[in-house]
Amino acid sequence: MTLEIETVEHSEVGILLLDGEVDSRSAGDLEEALLEQLRQDRTSVLLDCSDLDFISSAGLRVLVMVGKRLAAERGRLALARMAPAVREVFDVAGMSQLFAIHPDREQALLWLQKSAEVAEVSSLAGELLGEETQGADRGPRGGGDFERSSLAADLLRDDDEDD
Repeated sequence: MTLEIETVEHSEVGILLLDGEVDSRSAGDLEEALLEQLRQDRTSVLLDCSDLDFISSAGLRVLVMVGKRLAAERGRLALARMAPAVREVFDVAGMSQLFAIHPDREQALLWLQKSAEVAEVSSLAGELLGEETQGADRGPRGGGDFERSSLAADLLRDDDEDD
């Protein structure tokens, strides 16, 4: 069986619908589809695995490679709607702990959104702390940008309201 990949855009998330099998012959197709998301400056990618029947070690290697590349660029990869047989391959290979695997697309999209917000807050905090140590002559807060500080506060406030 072959692999068919349909690409769907959802807000700022690239969603790839996988149908068929990812084996040594089709792993390159999956890799190319994922790399295309990176070329389009996507930092959040969701693989909908509801119609994925099988994934081999070649497919797992592609996911690890692209997942690392996304992480290096402050991106994230989520997987959703995995069939039990496919999930078992991830479990046996010890890959379940490396990936964010969700039971449905909605939960995966919510996780991608939340993790993007956390990454942005971390980035803003790092920038603000960096400015504070490098720009001590610019005032008590190191010349921090008010708009970014306000955004960070809003994101943190939204996270606190969820608890």
